[in-house]
Amino acid sequence: MARNYPECQWIFNSEFLTQEADRLNVSESEVEGVYHEKYGPCEYIPFSYKTDAYIYSIIACYCIIIPIGILGNLTVIYTVLTVDELKNVVNLLLVALACSDLLMTIAMPFTFLFNISYSYLASEAACKAVPVIQGTAVMSGIYALVLISVERFYAIVHPFHDAIIKTSCRVALSVALIWTLSACFQIPLPIVSEVDELSYMIGWNSTQEVDNCTAEEMICFSIKQRMCYETWDISQALVFSYSVLVVMYIIPLALLTFFYSRIGYAMWKRKPVGAEVRSYKQRRRLVVFLVVLVVVFAVTWGPYFILQCFIGQQINPILAGYLQVMGHSNVALDPILYALFHQNIRKHVILKFKKLKTCCKSRKNTVSGAELTRTNFPPRTVCNVSSHKSVEPPSAISGDEVGVVGDKHSSLGRDRSSSSFSYDDLILRISDIRRRSEPLTEKSGPSEFINNAFALPTVDPDDEIKSLRSESSTNSLPDASNASLPNSTADT
Repeated sequence: MARNYPECQWIFNSEFLTQEADRLNVSESEVEGVYHEKYGPCEYIPFSYKTDAYIYSIIACYCIIIPIGILGNLTVIYTVLTVDELKNVVNLLLVALACSDLLMTIAMPFTFLFNISYSYLASEAACKAVPVIQGTAVMSGIYALVLISVERFYAIVHPFHDAIIKTSCRVALSVALIWTLSACFQIPLPIVSEVDELSYMIGWNSTQEVDNCTAEEMICFSIKQRMCYETWDISQALVFSYSVLVVMYIIPLALLTFFYSRIGYAMWKRKPVGAEVRSYKQRRRLVVFLVVLVVVFAVTWGPYFILQCFIGQQINPILAGYLQVMGHSNVALDPILYALFHQNIRKHVILKFKKLKTCCKSRKNTVSGAELTRTNFPPRTVCNVSSHKSVEPPSAISGDEVGVVGDKHSSLGRDRSSSSFSYDDLILRISDIRRRSEPLTEKSGPSEFINNAFALPTVDPDDEIKSLRSESSTNSLPDASNASLPNSTADT
C-alpha cells in the first residue's frame, strides 16, 4: 500500500564505486545507477517494521473505536441530562467520565495517523495540543471514578454521615477541580513538544547495520524525516514518565482499591431483611458495575503507562503501537459497559430510540399523506350524491341567491316546475322570516346574510310560521324520486 515515507537518498562510497567501475568496465555514474535500481527505494529498509498487516490492523481497530466512542458517549450524556430520574450524583459523575472519553476520542485521529505514517502530517499546534488533550482526558476520567467511589463509600459504609458530594453544585465544582488539575499536570508537554525535520544516516558494513555512515561503509543512505518529538533529555523524560505512572495510575488505583474493598466488606457483613432486600440488590449491582469500570481502565491503560517508563531503551515500535490502541479502546468499552450493567441508563436509552423511531415514522407518514392530498385530490367542493354535481360551499354563494346545499338538505332539492308552491318561494320566505327576526346591519355582507338566514330565530314569529305550514300542506311537494339540484345561478 502507498505510504508516507520520509525523504531519503542512497549514498555509495567513492572507493566502492571506483572498484565496481573497474570491475565492470563502466563509468562510476553507471555503477551508481545500477545499484540504485538494484536496491530499490531506500525508504523500505529502515521502516520495514510497519508491515501491511500492522497498518491494516491499526486502521480496523480505530474504525471501530472512534465511532463507538463518539456515538456511545454522546448517547449517555444526552440520556442522563434529559431524564430527571437519572440525575443523581453517580450518574452525573458518569457524565463527566463520558465527557473525558469523548474528548479523548476527538483527539484520537491524530495519534491514528501518526501510527500508520512515517512522517508527521499535522501542524505544530496539533503536536503541542494533542498530548495535553489526551493526558487531561485520561487523568480526569480516572479521578471521576475515584469521586464515584467516594460517594458510594459514604452512601454504603457511612450512610448516616453527610456525604462530601451530595448536590449537583458540588458535583460540578468537583469535576471542574479535577479537570483543572489534570490540565495543569500536562503543562510541560506543550513546552517540550515541537515539529522538526530530522536528518540522519544509516549504513551497512557487510551485513551489519551501523548507526552512522562513514567512509568505512560501502553503502549507506541519508534520511530526512518530519517528526513531532519531545526535546527534553533522557533523565527529564524518565522523571515525567514516572510521575505520570504514579499520579495517573498507581495513586487512583490505590484509592479505588481501598474504597471498594471497604464497600464490599460492608455489604458482605450487612444482612438485609424485609424491604431492604431490593435496595440492597440495586446497590450491589451498581457497585459491581463500577468495579468493572475500574478493572477495565486498569487493564487497558496499565501496560502503556508502564511502557513509558522504559524511555531510552530499545522498544519495539509495533508493541508500542498496539499498547496505545489498547489504551484507546477504553473510550469504546465504557459506553458498552453502561449498556450491559447500568439498568436505568439502558432502559431510558432504549426508550429514547423507540421514541425517535416512532417520531420518524410518524413524520414520514405525515409527509406522504400531505403529498397524496396535494397531488391526487381536486379542490374541496360540496357534492350532491344523487346527481354527482358539485356546488361551491355556502360562503361562495351571494346573498341574493340563497339555496340549500349538501346532503343534509338534498330532500328539498326537487323539481320546482311541477308545483305552484316553488322551491325558491319556500326558501325565500323562510329567509325573510329569519331576517326580520334578526335584522341585518348596514355593514353585513353576503356571508353575514347567509349566516343570519340559516340561523335559528331568536324571536318566534308564530303567525308567519303557521301561515307557512298551512300553505305547504295544501301545496305538497312532488315525489323525491325526481329530485335534482336547481338550475339557478347558484349552481356550479
